[in-house]
Amino acid sequence: MSEERAEDCRPEHELDRLSDEQLLAYIDEQREAGRPECAKQAFAILAFGHWGRVNGWVAAKVPPDHVEDVAMAVIESTVKAAFDGKTVGEFVNFLKVITGRRIADHTDTAARKLSTEPLQTEHEGSENVFGAQPSVPSEEEAVLIRECVGRVLERLSELHQSVVRCYGPGALGFDDLGARETTERVEELHPGAGVSEANVHKIWSRFRAEVDGELGMGT
Repeated sequence: MSEERAEDCRPEHELDRLSDEQLLAYIDEQREAGRPECAKQAFAILAFGHWGRVNGWVAAKVPPDHVEDVAMAVIESTVKAAFDGKTVGEFVNFLKVITGRRIADHTDTAARKLSTEPLQTEHEGSENVFGAQPSVPSEEEAVLIRECVGRVLERLSELHQSVVRCYGPGALGFDDLGARETTERVEELHPGAGVSEANVHKIWSRFRAEVDGELGMGT
């Protein structure tokens, strides 16, 4: 089996435009070719493409303040899990099972905890960098954070930079727009890019994880 290379995988912007059926076929093809990372990349895009569906399932069972958090946990669990089905229907059923598990986890955790949740925002999950704790970062810490954010931002494509700048929190000088507003603004900046709300969440999640990792805050 040959060593897997990044150039062996189709570009993400091309995968974003494939139908679910085409993504499943591509995933199967990459697995057969011994390129698991290419398959994983496409599977992540497939999972995020069902963000609206997952969000709806979660919203029916979870309080509004926690919907996005649980929905993101569903997507992350889905990407990590093994799925060998060949049809979209099988994938949707697979996704629904994982959603049920994450909802159950959340319900169980909520039942065990007192009310100690940090203040929720649309960008929930970015608390490592942006301070869910009541303490305020020192000036030196703030400078280090901004420098790290800048370095990670520079590594992104121009399109993904626009998404981060629009969606990111005001604490870092970003526009702090909602996901839908971000898609509209990005479409103005990059006509025909076709960035969806699911894409926004995915791009932000990856950016946040890279920043947290460089700052040594990743889990």
